[in-house]
Amino acid sequence: MDDLLQLYAEVYDDIFRRASGIIEYYDPCEITDCGCIAEGKDFCCGGCSHLDEDGCTTQSIWCKMWLCYTAEKYTPECKKAMSKLKDTMRTHDKFHGSLGYIWYSLMGRKSKEEALNEVARMKDRHQQELLAELKNYKEARGNEKST
Repeated sequence: MDDLLQLYAEVYDDIFRRASGIIEYYDPCEITDCGCIAEGKDFCCGGCSHLDEDGCTTQSIWCKMWLCYTAEKYTPECKKAMSKLKDTMRTHDKFHGSLGYIWYSLMGRKSKEEALNEVARMKDRHQQELLAELKNYKEARGNEKST
């Protein structure tokens, strides 16, 4: 179980880091002192339990990868890059409840810690499938970096 949770956290961090890089590069929200491109001072994340006066207090793949209609419209390159990352995740998802679980189960602004708790509660069979898929993902990422 510890191996699964550690590997899940590593893959989660990798995907979060990649999504963060996309957001930083394209700046789809165009956040200024006046707010964002779409909502002004009322950001998409307004009302989230992980939000305080300094901003987001957690890592959430769902939040990092989600783009509002306005951001998608004005930064189609960002939408394309984020879609490619989602497709990469799905490429390694051969079983229901495995790597795609990282994306699909995290809807609703769940934090990394909440996601890890869900993985810990999964049935053994699903944990073994997830572990295999996480290893496949990590191996594929290693191959991407070495080429």
